Amino acid sequence: MPTTTCERCVHFRPDPINPEAGMGSCAKGNGYWHPSAPHLCKQHEPAA
Repeated sequence: MPTTTCERCVHFRPDPINPEAGMGSCAKGNGYWHPSAPHLCKQHEPAA
């Protein structure tokens, strides 16, 4: 499985307290990520 990033995934939710910091969470429960941090994700779904 190739690595991916959250920045263009439909499941990424920016942190509501400090969205400028760039951190956010996965709506599918796959953790808390910086949107450009590469990682493995079986549930990545590119945003249109």
